[in-house]
Amino acid sequence: MFGVNAERATYWIGVTCLTALFLGAMNYSSLNMGGSGVQVPYNLFAWLVATLFVLTAIVHIFVVRTLRFHVSTVYYLGAILCLFLPLLWTDRLFLDVEALRIAGTLAGIAFLLAAQQFFGAESRKLLLSILLMSTLIQSFWGLLQYYFIFERSFLFWSAHQSRPYGVFQQVNVYAVYITLGSMLVLHFLADLNKKSTGMICAVAAVLLLNSHLMTLSEASTARAVGFVSVAAYLLYFALCRAFSKSVILLFFGAVCLGTFAPKTMFDVRPSTAKVAPLEVERLVVDTPVSKSVSAVADAGPESRFGTRPTIYAVAVDMIKDEPFFGHGIGSFRKQYLLYQGEYLKKNPAAEAEFNLSHPHNEIFYWVIELGVFTIFGFILVLVAWAVGVKSKFLDLRILLLATPLVLQSMLELPFYHSVAHYLGFMLILVVSMNASGVRSFRIPRWPFAVIGPLVGWSLWKIWIFLLSTYFALTMFLLFNAGGRVDVKPLLKINNPSAFKLRHEFELFQWKFREARKAGEMDLVDINNYLMWAFSTTQYAPMQTTYENFVTSLVLVGKKEAARRYLNEGLLMYPRNEKLRAFDAQLSEMERGSG
Repeated sequence: MFGVNAERATYWIGVTCLTALFLGAMNYSSLNMGGSGVQVPYNLFAWLVATLFVLTAIVHIFVVRTLRFHVSTVYYLGAILCLFLPLLWTDRLFLDVEALRIAGTLAGIAFLLAAQQFFGAESRKLLLSILLMSTLIQSFWGLLQYYFIFERSFLFWSAHQSRPYGVFQQVNVYAVYITLGSMLVLHFLADLNKKSTGMICAVAAVLLLNSHLMTLSEASTARAVGFVSVAAYLLYFALCRAFSKSVILLFFGAVCLGTFAPKTMFDVRPSTAKVAPLEVERLVVDTPVSKSVSAVADAGPESRFGTRPTIYAVAVDMIKDEPFFGHGIGSFRKQYLLYQGEYLKKNPAAEAEFNLSHPHNEIFYWVIELGVFTIFGFILVLVAWAVGVKSKFLDLRILLLATPLVLQSMLELPFYHSVAHYLGFMLILVVSMNASGVRSFRIPRWPFAVIGPLVGWSLWKIWIFLLSTYFALTMFLLFNAGGRVDVKPLLKINNPSAFKLRHEFELFQWKFREARKAGEMDLVDINNYLMWAFSTTQYAPMQTTYENFVTSLVLVGKKEAARRYLNEGLLMYPRNEKLRAFDAQLSEMERGSG
């Protein structure tokens, strides 16, 4: 029924999807509200193409009647099981809050399994070439952004900033991605039997350019990660004698020159764009994603290591208190602030974070929320790599390409900011799989009568979700562009799932602004806000919410509750001037009533 032509057709459709994913969908981003994960526009487009790729893989399995499975995948699936198994016995109160995180994790595994159906060791150069071109596009993008494009435009919406971001929204995420490009050019050159002088110079130029872009971007952690990763890869090639000593020194010198040459030597931009103070104040008051101005102002001079010493010290305290069961999925934001508040009592001069959704270490994140059992998931991945390399099931040279991504996940949260990093990591895992570890299973076609329609329906629902999410983003931008006056764009949103907290927050803020204009407050709106504020402060506390929450409780005469939540707010946000002022006012009211 199906022949070789059908098999080739599905294969090349898969290649086309992968090419469109890394060269197209991941290399465009328009104006948006920031955020991470599914909320970033290029991630939306990338997931659309990724779901099409998975669907093509399922069709491919149906055509060839063979399921390909690498032995290392057993370890990876076991790792995912270890991460999610604690959900059976830990607190699941805020499970729905983390639905997108769980779905994204499983989607990455689906991508990993799908890629195995098409590609093997014979496809390595093709896949790595696609990945390399994707990183080089970002290098070129960053070069244009800094040296030639000084004003925001259709393609370069962040070009007015004084740092190159590429398509990404965070400089460390950008720097790690182009570091991957540096390692890929080294890999391709090492694979060549004859290395001409021109090729060696071209690779040195890419290493210099990418290191230079990291310096221009002022990336902190990624700059160190990039330098260590490329240096380690060069050391590996030196031990393997893939390059001569002179070539190794040339490459290392290029990396050092790009990394350590001061940015002031290349300050060609006409001016440094800064947000006016009044606009900062407006953003702080009206958005749930910003620190308060007072908190930033009172934080004192930033230490050499930023806030990480505080973050990691607090994270360790959290793990000590709940090592086995964790604090519950979705609980990190609230629990971190409570623990940090106690930490700041003992260390008042310490740097602090007041809007943190991740401890900047992937292992800490899972252990804090779901307990130490999740560590076995990470151990299984390491075991898979060690056993795979020793048994020749995995190619160490390719596996090392994931070094910057892995290291950065211990210091930042690149996989949550960028699907390019997450699926790029999965693709590296697939490319590192040697043919000796592949197992093929013959399967009948009859299960597809049930599985096929179910999968097709599921992927269609995903597409609808992503497109409606993009529509929601468009409405938010329209609402912001209108000065947050006309609420109609917000009311048109039919799928606020990815922006649920932001959507509800903006609606309440609009109602309160309208009430202030009219000079009266609707008691129903106040009570609705109180219920919403109580709910959201349990899993996604914000300084502005606490300020409005305490004020609203006083307005309706619930002074005891106001005092209770004010004390909680002061513990979490000890540097918030408004909460301090409320404390003084409420204390005076309490003395008067006493």
